[in-house]
Amino acid sequence: MLKIRLVLALLVVCLFTFSFVACGGKTGIDFEDTLWYLESYGQTDDMKSVLEHTNISATFDSKDGRVHGNAGCNGYTGSYKLDEGFAVSAISCTELGCTQPEGIMEQEDEYLKILESGNSLTLEDGQLKITGSEGVLIFIKSSGRRPER
Repeated sequence: MLKIRLVLALLVVCLFTFSFVACGGKTGIDFEDTLWYLESYGQTDDMKSVLEHTNISATFDSKDGRVHGNAGCNGYTGSYKLDEGFAVSAISCTELGCTQPEGIMEQEDEYLKILESGNSLTLEDGQLKITGSEGVLIFIKSSGRRPER
């Protein structure tokens, strides 16, 4: 009798999990509703650290499928999807022109280009990695305060 109950309980859990994922539930990658800070970016064979005295952030809001954050100088927002893969689109941002530190606008442009090209997302060892046709972004989870750079 105990075996039957155990098998039935396991079956119910499996069916619930399958229906949750099939109906658009989370992907099993727990990255949403968390503040992430960019640690490095660029091409796989030429990764760059984020410039000193800058912070680039991203939060993926599961409620409305929006990504938002700071690109180093400007705030930004866009849409993201997790259907058959990962995709970010319709990014818009404020239009400030920062001059310090040197290279901040180039860093911001490259970050946004890579983010919008993103087509895969993985979470490993506490790092969120977004890979796309324009490069790779590697984020670390916020510890409740901005990283010191």
